[in-house]
Amino acid sequence: MSYGIEISTTSSTKNIADSSPCRVVELIQVRNVTGSQVVPNYDSSKGFIFIDNLHPVYPFIHNITFNNSTKVFTWGPNLYSSANNNDSVDYYFIMKED
Repeated sequence: MSYGIEISTTSSTKNIADSSPCRVVELIQVRNVTGSQVVPNYDSSKGFIFIDNLHPVYPFIHNITFNNSTKVFTWGPNLYSSANNNDSVDYYFIMKED
């Protein structure tokens, strides 16, 4: 009998041994309301962006875009508040291993 970890999906369970590994290819620590940065090693067709809001009380999620052709990640004002009282957000660019 084999042992392993399974994760629940919307329709069944999946053994993680059947999953593709992934890795963080870039971490952008945003401490301002607007800006942009090139993320050369990220391909949005093979990954996703994990958002870590560092403030314990105020939700703050920038309006973000990623252009896969130019590899430019852009962030703008808070989507949920006009106060912009928290701009401590980390963006992890996670991509599937080839």
